[in-house]
Amino acid sequence: MELFTSYPPEIIARVLASCDSFNDAFALASSCQYTYAVWLDHGASIIHSIGTRTIPAYEHAVVAVRATNTVKEAFHAGRLPPNMTHDDIEELEPSHQKCRLPELADLLAFCHLAACLEYAYFHFEEHGYTCVLCPEIKDVTWCTKDDTVFDQRFHDFQEKFHRVLYKNLLAGAFLWKSHNELFIKAAADGAGKRFLEELRSLQARGDWQGLSDDSQAYIAEFPVYDVHKMTPASQEQVFGHIARYLIEDIALIPDPACAAEAPWEVMASIYAHEYHSPQFFNAGGKHRHGRPPFKNSTASDLPPTRKVTVVLFGEFQLEEVSMPINIEDMHRTRLVATQLQASSSESAQDGNPFACHGFDIAVTLRDRYLFLGGEEAWEDCAPHPPLQLYTFMLKKYYGLGFSPCVFDLTFEEGYYLTFLSETIFGHDYHTGLDPNFSGLLNACSRN
Repeated sequence: MELFTSYPPEIIARVLASCDSFNDAFALASSCQYTYAVWLDHGASIIHSIGTRTIPAYEHAVVAVRATNTVKEAFHAGRLPPNMTHDDIEELEPSHQKCRLPELADLLAFCHLAACLEYAYFHFEEHGYTCVLCPEIKDVTWCTKDDTVFDQRFHDFQEKFHRVLYKNLLAGAFLWKSHNELFIKAAADGAGKRFLEELRSLQARGDWQGLSDDSQAYIAEFPVYDVHKMTPASQEQVFGHIARYLIEDIALIPDPACAAEAPWEVMASIYAHEYHSPQFFNAGGKHRHGRPPFKNSTASDLPPTRKVTVVLFGEFQLEEVSMPINIEDMHRTRLVATQLQASSSESAQDGNPFACHGFDIAVTLRDRYLFLGGEEAWEDCAPHPPLQLYTFMLKKYYGLGFSPCVFDLTFEEGYYLTFLSETIFGHDYHTGLDPNFSGLLNACSRN
């Protein structure tokens, strides 16, 4: 019998690419120097073959990984990342360049994070966050695990759930610069330094609304901090490229939920942000947006963990998230985020020290929201930050806006009660319809 290693590299590569999982491919590639050399030479094709078959929303995961790495590389090099355009995002897709071996560890870490959040979706209902629904699997598949259609229907759910998560991670990375350049540029400016000192003092004592008029004027120079008061021009400046990319991506998804008259994908992205936010806890026993740390976060008997670096939409910080290696251990520990610290290197742009500013951007956005009159009435409030990206998309591309009374004053808990209590990812296989948003959206003039 001819030895496996006697086959040419192209045949070995095809065998590796046909493996059922990356673990199987790793094991086979590591069996000898010859197969490992084939793995190194043909890694991109092997990853693409296995990834497209085994990773839900594979292409969206690759784009999110690459966008995050663009931010991470610039951050550790001591500079702001370049402005990212619609075309730049397109070039992150694996159709332009297949996922490479150096990217594989990050890709698998992103997938593990998605799997942890998927597990939490079915098993945890957050106390104090009353809008989160904890469905059963049959609520999204409309069948039991014994039915022949179960596997396909559950795969369809995973595609949606993971795709929306990766899109939000892409949006977080894309918007990192617009939310952080305020603090980085302020460190090199006289008025900016006074603003930083004032903001740091206020946030240290939990006073989010005490900024002086001068500081309010300074922060207003950065359009993204005008939140719901942004002009159409400033919205286009900040959100235009990412919004266009996301809308074009929706048009490519073979899914009736994404029809133009029912913007499921956009609304599901809002849902995903609201659902994911309370799943993350701060490291070191620190509160996160007023919520206490997970009670077992410092226990000595915690299960082993792995880590992933992401920019969570709404946080807009590079954070290292600790995840249990065994997903079922989410019952013993949770997703714990630690803000990354930059090196003390000099900025390549202006010679000023580039360091982690340490501010809570989500809280700063909330401060601006309150200052600009976002909660003028209990029953009819402006959409909360960071939802401006999605309100911009709804208005520009669908001619839709939120109905009165959709938002209320429960900002720190769950301000989207009628929306989050639905099983958004539950396709109705009897009628062929997905959740609709009647009563939440009204027609309005496009931007």
